[in-house]
Amino acid sequence: MGQREETTEELSERVLARLRREYSLVSSEVWVDDVHRVDFVGFRPARNSPFPSSIERGEFVFVEVKSCMNDFKSGHGLTFRGDANWLVCPPDLAQTLYETRQLPKDAAVFCPDARGRLQKKFDLGIGPGSSRIASVSELLFRMVNHSAYSYRTSRGVFSNDYCPWCSPYRAKLLNDIDDVCGDMDLIEGIELALEVNDPQGVHLSMSHDNGIDCAYIPINYCPICGRNFRKDR
Repeated sequence: MGQREETTEELSERVLARLRREYSLVSSEVWVDDVHRVDFVGFRPARNSPFPSSIERGEFVFVEVKSCMNDFKSGHGLTFRGDANWLVCPPDLAQTLYETRQLPKDAAVFCPDARGRLQKKFDLGIGPGSSRIASVSELLFRMVNHSAYSYRTSRGVFSNDYCPWCSPYRAKLLNDIDDVCGDMDLIEGIELALEVNDPQGVHLSMSHDNGIDCAYIPINYCPICGRNFRKDR
């Protein structure tokens, strides 16, 4: 994997982690119309409630990820037609776009800080206005049916930056913990568990209740909130 691909992957992981904390439905690689595909689209109803009026007044955010200037100028992936729009890129690219007056119109620019958290660096958004053309029902349909993946999330799950899956580790360093926790039931008889007893890294295990066909997979990020385990060591 080249540097450009690695940067794109890391930025995308940061985007997904933040969107899943702040939006109720998140989809990746969404065809928002027949010719435009957006890296990520997030939706949250007004007041985060399920009532029809709250759905109609909900917010869509369109997120485009760019790793370098060549990627930015590739002619693809600059579709900013949401209620909110983000360009996520490395800080040096954001600064170059600012200095050369190429910042995208109607979009905010987010960059990772020293700890990997996305922070707003520039904002040419239109305040409370919206660039959205498509209807709520059309975009929701496309998020579910015309995307690579869709994630049903809840802001309540991550209140106060609390991840119910990996939060038992937040009070201490990972290498100080030597037991298994963070179990998460998926289907009856199948569960995931986060294990940190290997000094070389964190592992995600998936097993059946009969103990057969166990998968043991090394991971660097919490699969729910995107926490970077290696950086937390």
